[in-house]
Amino acid sequence: MFVGIIAEGPTDRDIIRNILKGKLGLDRDDTQAIRPEDRLETDLNNNPREFSNWQLAKKDCQERAEFESFFAVAEERIIVIHLDTAEAGLPGYDIEKQEKKR
Repeated sequence: MFVGIIAEGPTDRDIIRNILKGKLGLDRDDTQAIRPEDRLETDLNNNPREFSNWQLAKKDCQERAEFESFFAVAEERIIVIHLDTAEAGLPGYDIEKQEKKR
């Protein structure tokens, strides 16, 4: 199994990778960072794919171009999509933010 990850940020992506390793035994080589892309320490370019937020993650999902290229192989693949609920209620997020019960 190979897993693509779309997340709001690099720390979210790395946490997802740790969960996949702990639960499914998948290593970093078994995953692909779709958004944000992995950045090498020696890479000094400002690649816009290295950045992410909920709007960019949502846009990738709506446009599907990243999905089509990721799934254009014969092996079994899945994509994990991460969006924080902290932004729920913002225009465009379109999820009503629930009040915390005390």
